[in-house]
Order: sequence, then structure tokens, then C-alpha cells
Amino acid sequence: MMRPNILIFGAGGHARVVLDTLLAENQMCVVGVIDNRLSPGETLLGIPVLGTDADVPRIVRECQVSGFVVAIGDNWRRGQLTQRVCQRFPELKPACTIHPGACVSRFAQLGPGTVVLPGAVVNAGVSTGPGCLLNTHCSVDHDCQLGAFVSIGPHACLGGNVHVGDYSAICLGAHVTHSVDIGQATVVGAGALVLEDLPDGVVAYGIPARPVRSRCVEETYL
Repeated sequence: MMRPNILIFGAGGHARVVLDTLLAENQMCVVGVIDNRLSPGETLLGIPVLGTDADVPRIVRECQVSGFVVAIGDNWRRGQLTQRVCQRFPELKPACTIHPGACVSRFAQLGPGTVVLPGAVVNAGVSTGPGCLLNTHCSVDHDCQLGAFVSIGPHACLGGNVHVGDYSAICLGAHVTHSVDIGQATVVGAGALVLEDLPDGVVAYGIPARPVRSRCVEETYL
């Protein structure tokens, strides 16, 4: 069976990790990289940079592209670019990729454009919205529900029945105990331990985690 041709948007450090996952999975043919900072002819892990956003219509036509992955770590930026690409090119579908070194239950449901990196564990009953990022060696236990464009950082751990709202980030090494609800656009800082629900639009950290300030959804956190 022929593999579908896809594009990867982004060429930073996170993009290299996502591209490595796509190449290891080997279910799709990555025909090129789209990035506004690099010149055509440069490469990312051996894959050519084909151009910028302005070149996408030509590239889609010439390379018969049917899908794409947005390889941007920041949730808001990843979501905005995904939505722009879908609006401009409705024939392109966000591709989901899972590293062969991840463990994803066949009873989990991953939204379009979700990326699962090496060592991640996703257990039965988990559901994610579009464009989620499950990072290296994170653990998402049974029946968790992740909203759109959520990220779970390296070595972060969610207990069972955790709900995480759209655009929220659980950062490196943070732990969330079972049955906790985390609101939208909330950031849980590295190493935090979340024992109670958190509201929308806050930054929380500490052991136990407490909100320390408010934040807006487009505010950078990486």
C-alpha cells in the first residue's frame, strides 16, 4: 500500500523530534519541511526544506500532498497554525503519529494531528482532542480526557480520570493525581504535584501545586 505524502511545518528542535518519530513509524512519506526561517535546499534529518508558507499551494499540487503535521511545541501556536492550514487547504488532513517506542492502548482514541513521542504510555479509555503532544516518557492513565492542543511534558504523569482543558500544558516531570480537573489554558509547572482541581487560565506550581498568577491563552510558556 502506498504511503500518503505529508508535509511537516516547523524546523526547530521539537520538529526534529517529531520528524524522527515520523521516520521511525514509517507509515507516511514526509516529502518536505515548511519553514519561514530556512532556505529551500537545506535539510532537517535528511528531509529537504521545500519553502515557506507562501510556497505551500505549489508544493501541495506538485507533490500530491494529502496530510501534514505541525511540529511546534507551544500549544497556542501549534493550534493557530493547524487551523490556518486546515482553512486554506481543506484537502489536507492533520496526521497523527506514534513512535514505535511508545505504548498506546488500542482502546485509546487520539485526535487528528496528535503526536506521541518515544516511551510515552497511553492507557485504555484515554481520549485526546486534535493536535495534542504526548512527550517523551510521559504517562497518561486510564480514562483521561485531554482537550484540543494539550501538551504533556517529558516524564509528566497523569493519574486515571484526569481532565485537561484546551491549550493547557502539564510541564516536565509534573504529576497530577487521579480524578483532577485542570482548566483551559492553564500551565502546570515543572515538577509540580497537583492534588486538587485547577481553574482556567492560571500558572500553578509547587508541592502541592497552587495557582500563582493568571495567564492568557496566547502567552508563551516554553
